[in-house]
Amino acid sequence: MIPGSTIITGITPDKTKTLSVLTIMQYTVSRSGNCTLINEKVDLNQEHQYYEGIQYPGYIQPSLLKRDIDIYAYRMKTDLVVQGFARSEKKAQSLIVKLQCQGDKVNFFHDIKVQGDRVIEKGFRGHQISDPEFFTEMPMRYDKAYGGTDEYAEKKLAAPEDLSWMKAVVGEYEDREISEYSYPRNPSGKGYCVDSENLEGLSLPNLEFINDQLSVDQLVLPLNQWDQRPYPASFDWFPHAWFPRVAFFGDFPETDHGSVPKIEVQKGILAKNLLQQELIDRPKHGFSQGAHPFLWQHRLNGNETIHISHMSVDGRDFLLRLPNQRPIIKGRFASKKRKKLYPELDLVFIETDKKLLTLLWRASTLIKDNQLRIDFEKQCEYDVYLQ
Repeated sequence: MIPGSTIITGITPDKTKTLSVLTIMQYTVSRSGNCTLINEKVDLNQEHQYYEGIQYPGYIQPSLLKRDIDIYAYRMKTDLVVQGFARSEKKAQSLIVKLQCQGDKVNFFHDIKVQGDRVIEKGFRGHQISDPEFFTEMPMRYDKAYGGTDEYAEKKLAAPEDLSWMKAVVGEYEDREISEYSYPRNPSGKGYCVDSENLEGLSLPNLEFINDQLSVDQLVLPLNQWDQRPYPASFDWFPHAWFPRVAFFGDFPETDHGSVPKIEVQKGILAKNLLQQELIDRPKHGFSQGAHPFLWQHRLNGNETIHISHMSVDGRDFLLRLPNQRPIIKGRFASKKRKKLYPELDLVFIETDKKLLTLLWRASTLIKDNQLRIDFEKQCEYDVYLQ
């Protein structure tokens, strides 16, 4: 049996109960992109892990998710997460990091423009964006992407008694995570501005999707037009309290059109009629998707090739071929009859600096209400084999 397996109960989007075996496998990635299975014990991650030591200039200090838990009973698609640094072999003002995934049934890519530090300057013709500073490496994290909090606007426009009340309700720790004047898709980033008086000297994002870059006329928008701002660019884990992930379990800031933001509807992330549904009736399974919203749009098979430019330790391209090593689960699951289960790939997690690949597989079987005892694990016995 491969170390790193567990069995949990769950429910599908159509409210069918399941037993699911989760199996985690880790591989080292060679320079040529080949993956070698690590034959040491690997445990499923059951606690959220966060980056440490990141400091922001103001009161708001958002937590950045470094590793999500593995023990979700159902993912609708495969989470693809890439963690590391963009690097250049020599000093550069900008470069393009391109992630491409190709396989029998998928072929997609996302391009991120990485630039050195920039700010808004006051010129003869008004506000303008400064030239990027030179850099050799850049963290591919959300604190370097578009977003942030306009604390200047909050101090100017928000009622002090409302701020004090909110702090008393949620506590100081939670109060520093996000504000009404934060960008709901990424309170940790740079460039978010609500009040034009705060423009000069404003830090701008280092990471932008190449087809969604910030322009001068896009810098200042009303608070209720947050959904019309650029999408934060990164391949890292997407925190639970950010939109759209939070929308599966909670409310989110109003828009000027009173509807669900268009891009999340177009991507199939949120239903167009979501706001007409009671909170308890909203679909919940999308919350389990921990990748960037653009990177859980496909179901991968485990035999794809993934190519990421400029994200190896020396600034060259990072290549890997998923090992095409699907586990098979055989056993008894709350019944006397043995069966064979064929898992789906729920997670592809690539840590480029560590040259490490983590795959999480989920094999599920349907169950009836009267099949399980409280100690259902004792009713089940199974083995995991490699195909």
